[in-house]
Amino acid sequence: MRKVVSISVFILLVIQGALSQKILDFDSYTIEDGFSSSKANVIIQDRKGFIWVGTWNGLTRFDGYECVVYKSGIGDTENTISNREVTSLLEDHQGNIWIGTSYGLNKLNPATGEIIEFPFESRILSLYEDSRKKIWVGTWSDGLFKLDPETGETESFLGNDVISDLIEDDNKEFWVATYQGLVNLNRDSRTFVRYQTNGENPQLGVSNNTVTQLVKADNGVLWIGTWGGGISRMETHLDKDRLRFTHYSMHDGPNSMASDVAYRLHYDQFDNLWIGTWNDGVSLLEASEQNKDPLEAQFFSFKSDISDPYSISGNNITALYVDQTGVLWVGSSQIDRSAIVKTGIKRYSTSSYSNGLAMQSSVRSFGGDADRNLWVGTVSEMLHYRKSETGGYNLVGEIPNAGYNYRGVTFQSNSVLSVLNTPKGLLVGTDDAGLLFYRQSDLDRNITNRYEFYNSLTPQALPGNKVNALIPSKKYPQTVWLGTMQNGFSMVTIGENGLSFKSYSTYGSGLSDNNVRDIVEDENGIVWIATQRGLNRFDPVSEEFSTFLYSRVNDKTINDNIINCLHIDKTGTLWIGTNTGLNKKVESELASGEMSVSFMRYPDLAFISGELIMNILEDDSTHLFLGFYEGLVKFDYETETIVDDYMMREYQRIGMERNASFKDVDGKLFMGGTHGFISFYPEDLDIGTTPPLVTFTDLLISNTSISKLRRKNGHGEGLKTVPYSDTVTLSHKDKILTFVFSAMDFKSPERNTYSYKLEGFDTEWNHVGQRNSATYTNVPHGDYVLKVKATNSDGIESAQPSIRHITIHPPWWETPVAYAFYMVFLLGLLYFFKRYSIIRIKEKGQLMLERVEHEKEQELYELKVHFFTNITHEFRTPLTLILGPADESLGRDDLPVPVRKSLELIHRNTHRLLRLVNQLMEFRKVEKGKMELFLQKCDIVPLLIEMHDSFLPMAQAGKIKLILDYAPDEILAGWIGISLREFFTICFPMPLNTLIMKGSFQ
Repeated sequence: MRKVVSISVFILLVIQGALSQKILDFDSYTIEDGFSSSKANVIIQDRKGFIWVGTWNGLTRFDGYECVVYKSGIGDTENTISNREVTSLLEDHQGNIWIGTSYGLNKLNPATGEIIEFPFESRILSLYEDSRKKIWVGTWSDGLFKLDPETGETESFLGNDVISDLIEDDNKEFWVATYQGLVNLNRDSRTFVRYQTNGENPQLGVSNNTVTQLVKADNGVLWIGTWGGGISRMETHLDKDRLRFTHYSMHDGPNSMASDVAYRLHYDQFDNLWIGTWNDGVSLLEASEQNKDPLEAQFFSFKSDISDPYSISGNNITALYVDQTGVLWVGSSQIDRSAIVKTGIKRYSTSSYSNGLAMQSSVRSFGGDADRNLWVGTVSEMLHYRKSETGGYNLVGEIPNAGYNYRGVTFQSNSVLSVLNTPKGLLVGTDDAGLLFYRQSDLDRNITNRYEFYNSLTPQALPGNKVNALIPSKKYPQTVWLGTMQNGFSMVTIGENGLSFKSYSTYGSGLSDNNVRDIVEDENGIVWIATQRGLNRFDPVSEEFSTFLYSRVNDKTINDNIINCLHIDKTGTLWIGTNTGLNKKVESELASGEMSVSFMRYPDLAFISGELIMNILEDDSTHLFLGFYEGLVKFDYETETIVDDYMMREYQRIGMERNASFKDVDGKLFMGGTHGFISFYPEDLDIGTTPPLVTFTDLLISNTSISKLRRKNGHGEGLKTVPYSDTVTLSHKDKILTFVFSAMDFKSPERNTYSYKLEGFDTEWNHVGQRNSATYTNVPHGDYVLKVKATNSDGIESAQPSIRHITIHPPWWETPVAYAFYMVFLLGLLYFFKRYSIIRIKEKGQLMLERVEHEKEQELYELKVHFFTNITHEFRTPLTLILGPADESLGRDDLPVPVRKSLELIHRNTHRLLRLVNQLMEFRKVEKGKMELFLQKCDIVPLLIEMHDSFLPMAQAGKIKLILDYAPDEILAGWIGISLREFFTICFPMPLNTLIMKGSFQ
């Protein structure tokens, strides 16, 4: 043991400014991100969530991803405003954006993109819409104007004043900030009362006549910013004699505002008053401080620091705004933003300052006691905090890194790697200076420049001078377990005369590795040691080590040999955090009665299945808080499930260090890192942000914005832009559709994630991660509903999806009109087909009927012919029998002449009748196709005489003179077919009979 009085004097910080702090991390946007300029004059947010930034070089609308810029120009009517220097912005009750410039006023209808210009020649400093829906315009050189937005008519007030701001209070009183004091204006009577500085009674006037800004708190209090007089607080009242001003300035105390030049004010939804100074950064007056006396009110200041990449970019503040999600926007050298939503985490900075520059001092260790003292070990010093009545920790002192000489060797601490409060005093493990021991009796008297040191050269020697683990034993009194980097493990005994050590290493003792990272002791007094090569179990009684290593073939071993942290929960279970996730020690009894140790892994649980676990802390319930690089995970060790995860900027920006964690006596958890440390009560840990509400920002058709296509085709006038249209109507020709959207959550837009579903097309939600667009190709015509949800960077999901109705018109040949035509045409075809078919059926029936009739007639005819044929056969026999006797009688010579003539007549007619019967028989042969044709040559005169003689009696009976006259005496004729006699027999009698019947003959 050696004692030393350090030449470094402990500095007791009793300055109030060191008692508390508030830290904000800022990110910046510049012209390189698409903004019209890096310098903002004014910032607002509209009802759709867009951020509007008025700059020296135009107006920018920002959705977290893309910028739309409005500038002045000649000949360009699209996105053109009257002047590129935008000085003020206002969103009215209809959603129109009023744009005040250094020359002219513009009204932008964001739903249609239409811009209307109002002629104002003076620089516009302020815009305001009152409860009567009138627009008030404050100018630099022409005073104040009231503008009727419907008619464009204006009315002027206060023509000689510079009008810097305007506001209407809860009593409908109208207040005007001028460079000649604060004015209370009666808008109806045009009278006004001016409040200026009052040297005799400051409460009756403003703190400076140059009034720059006016903001109203939710409780009706009016806050007034001035140029040179700080800020004033005024409770509005109808009785003007009762008005009183309370003034706050930088001269009232160490926690006052940073400057008296309050150029910008903003009162946010969390009741915070933000003050932008002209050259001293941003000041904050929280709600709890606003009713305090100015001498007691505490302001937080945020200034630019070139050594801190997360500070504001400049101290000249030209714009302030807090958006709907709790992001503070600051116009300084660049366009800065920082989340201000309270999450339950309190941030502490451990940076030290030299020549105005911050020097980062990483937190490596914590220690505390029952008296609520907190010791924070950093790379450059040890900080002493004490808990206040409000629950926060205030910095009360610091001890620079120790350095001393021993036996001619200089030992200099490069970091405080471990801190342990014991009843005897404070043990401090250092990097390269060994172990330091501050006795409690000295600490009680604030003597911190005296300590005992132990290193590898002291009589009570340490195994090594890098002491990074100090764990008190619960079973063995006055015993501390000590771990070193590179030199193994020791058991430390605290005695009246100092410390003694018993060391163990890989050489001969059984320790698997000399690089000790963490140590815990279980309820049986067994010590568990985390190393860079496995987990070790040490039995202090037998002084034996057991080693547990990772095995690829055995999933009941630890999942990695590099072990970062250990923790034993209230149930006595050992938890092991490695480079590859979380493990749980499991003990089981073998058949022999011995206990077997195995380990459970969690390969299926997010975060703890493969992430590097740096810290493990336990709350007062059944939850472990597992620290990763990216965030915290809340793990329920009873159900072995992930309860919640916290991916907060406050945690991520701290840059967590391994095993830099602590739990105080009140259950508050601490975690340290490169940029300080955080603290929180587990039950208060809450994201606190509102769920994101997705806004559709654009629609691309074949990678071209629909707005550009509408302008190109001349169809954009009067149509609503994508963010303001509930329904999108498209053509069947629009084959590639890309819907662009934004969560309008600006804390970390690049970490917002999205899911979408096109109802009527998709069957499941599409989870696309951080991509803020949805692309569809060849969507059939019809009606669809696109739903989009977002999860912001804090892990909060949209309460309801945003919806856009989509109608894709069909081609003309698939329209209802076309289908109606098709129906009419089809019905016509069916009608004509039906009619034609009926006709055909009728005709076919008629033909079939005729065929049947013809067949019946033919059958009847056949019957007739058959009958006549049979009759003919019957006729031939009697005729033959008649002809025979006639021939025989005519052969006699003794017949009288009259008888002979009669017999000859009978003979001729019988013979003729027989020929007719034969002809009928031959006709039958013709029908059957059995008649043969023959050529004959004959004299027709005998035939004619025969015919004449046959009809002569008939003619005489009819008193007709029938004369046959022929010449020459022989007339020869050729004939094919039937005999000529038969022809004459058939054909000649027909006309002759007719003539005889008529009684005339020519």
